[in-house]
Amino acid sequence: MGHFQCGPTYALDTVRLYKHIVAADTLYALEMTTEVCETLGLATVPREVTPGLRPVMEIAGVDQELIDWSSTRRRRIEDVLEGITDQYVKKHGHLPGERASHGLAWWAAQETRPEKKTPRPLDQLLAWWRVSALLRFGQRMVDGLLERCQAAGAAIRARVGPRVDTALAIVDVAAVVFTVRGVFFRRHVLAEARRHLMETLRGRAYVPGIDSHIADRALERYGRQLTVPQKGRRIPAPDQLSYTADFVWPIRCSARPWVSGRWRWLSGVGSSGPAQGMGMASTGSLVGAIVVFDDGELSHGQTVRSRGGQGP
Repeated sequence: MGHFQCGPTYALDTVRLYKHIVAADTLYALEMTTEVCETLGLATVPREVTPGLRPVMEIAGVDQELIDWSSTRRRRIEDVLEGITDQYVKKHGHLPGERASHGLAWWAAQETRPEKKTPRPLDQLLAWWRVSALLRFGQRMVDGLLERCQAAGAAIRARVGPRVDTALAIVDVAAVVFTVRGVFFRRHVLAEARRHLMETLRGRAYVPGIDSHIADRALERYGRQLTVPQKGRRIPAPDQLSYTADFVWPIRCSARPWVSGRWRWLSGVGSSGPAQGMGMASTGSLVGAIVVFDDGELSHGQTVRSRGGQGP
């Protein structure tokens, strides 16, 4: 609740706040990984969690055995998700799209949600986790974890510079959001800009505000506003304006009107994209790309052209 000096009392629009949860989540992930990596000298790497979907960024050097051991809930969710996805395919005749995939994932998470446990002090939990890991993997693997991660981080930091190609970031962010959503809001572009920074910088520090700069320039250069203010009605706030982009549509999948959630951008020849399957090589006024659909159909030579044929 908020109270203004003029007298009226207002409540926060919780529905509107909830719509920004993804942008807030990407900001938290970006800030958290950056602080951890800069403090401890670590770096991040992309790891494919769900085949066909974009990879997640995780600390480099962590043994796969440790990841699997600590991901019991994820495995339970994946087992249930596989079953309900199979039911979806049998019912609809095609794989779920972006929105349907999120819905199925939420369903699987609810189905596997364990009962609430009695809260324990953090010190007690840390001690329990360490003892469990020592019993499972031995002292050498557990005590040497930070050293191995720092070695892997040093190797990555030697290859990845602290700078961001904003021209490439702008077209990459706009193209990805347009391909996945078709119609989008600024919060979607902002979330994608933060993902791009995570994939590009690999845990290095970034200039504060560069995420907003990339999002604003992407909308300014490639976005086309769809929301039209109506005469006599309140003008929508900037975060309530919807957009599309003036890009060439990718080849349509036979089972869906446009690209589904299981997609991947592949870098063109000579590209040095920040993550496997997520790079785009700038070639003057064109950005070469291949869009891989989850039905195995390839569209070679698909291009993204900026307005007026000018490069980003």
